[in-house]
Amino acid sequence: MPEALVEFPSHTSYSNDLLYGYILFSQRTRNDPVIVEVNLQGLPPGIHGFHVHEYPIKLEYLNQMKLGIVPKDLCKTLGGHFNPNGTVHGSYKCNTTRHAGDLINNLEVDSNKKVHIKFVDPLISLYLEDKNCIINKSIVIHKEPDDEGLPGLIAMQQNKKLNKKEQESLKTGNAGNRIACGNIMLM
Repeated sequence: MPEALVEFPSHTSYSNDLLYGYILFSQRTRNDPVIVEVNLQGLPPGIHGFHVHEYPIKLEYLNQMKLGIVPKDLCKTLGGHFNPNGTVHGSYKCNTTRHAGDLINNLEVDSNKKVHIKFVDPLISLYLEDKNCIINKSIVIHKEPDDEGLPGLIAMQQNKKLNKKEQESLKTGNAGNRIACGNIMLM
């Protein structure tokens, strides 16, 4: 059974705050969905966008981080949401078409700066031969909530010309700046 991990703090992750904990991915067989467990402490209270992004933190940046040097805008180097099927950004809760990397869209952090949640994701895989494999990609946690693509999807259903916010909704969910990131490493 393959498992993958993002750990905070570590030499393969970064956060603006003192973030501790892990994100664990496990998949029993290739045909089973991935079980995702998030157990983090230290994020600002509130709702934060939470996604798999297309690139890992580069080795040169990891080496700099080992020396205590954090590259400027490190989490911005990880590309967009992991989207191997070329879909629009969408909603896990509303069961719309979505990027494989959209996961559950958001983490809700309590007033004690903690989040612990477990969920199942049928769109991602831990098997390297699968197109939707998230190994050697990254996790990004955003400053703002993810709108789950809903403003863009609603505008499309109404045959409206999409404004800038609605267009961005279908790409990123308008989740804002990236406040934490880490590489998804096979265990």
